[in-house]
Amino acid sequence: MAKVSKCKKYQSNSYFDILKPTIMKIFKRIVISIMVIIGLILIIGAFLPRDYTVTRTIEINSSPDSVYNNVADFSVYKTWNWWAKQDPLSSFKIKGEAKQPGSSYSWNGNEIGIGSLTLETAEPGKKVKNILSFKKPFETVASDNWEFEASQTGTKVIWVNSGKLPYPMGAFIAMSMNTMLGPQMDSGLVSLKALTELK
Repeated sequence: MAKVSKCKKYQSNSYFDILKPTIMKIFKRIVISIMVIIGLILIIGAFLPRDYTVTRTIEINSSPDSVYNNVADFSVYKTWNWWAKQDPLSSFKIKGEAKQPGSSYSWNGNEIGIGSLTLETAEPGKKVKNILSFKKPFETVASDNWEFEASQTGTKVIWVNSGKLPYPMGAFIAMSMNTMLGPQMDSGLVSLKALTELK
């Protein structure tokens, strides 16, 4: 029985010795393939633009001042904001005097990440300029700006989000930002319209 056991062990080792070179070749090819893919991402990412601009508009049957108040006041902003609705378990904080430069709205959630929106400048009934900062899922800073123009039906609202995403994956994400971010902004504008027209 001992001889049979040694024979089996010897055969097992022999099989491993035979397969070892093949396994190593496969492993090396996998490593090389991964390195090539990473290299291509780095090279292509260096040449693609990382800047993006997404613009959305909507007509709201209310005065520019009414729309402005619902955008510039972060305590109201979070009630119609699309992202806040997607992650109701996230935490939110509002600091500063409402509708005044320096006031901020921050969030921390599993679905929406960690970030903040800070009011940079505000012209009642005309414009709002915000600084959008993200810490997670990646660090980036963007501009989140609004314009309110009086129209025949009330107010034409123009919402523009623009920024520059981090290298290298930012270059690939920037190409699809209009597709990804646009529908979310559209949904937010629809909620803003419904809220504003109720008042």
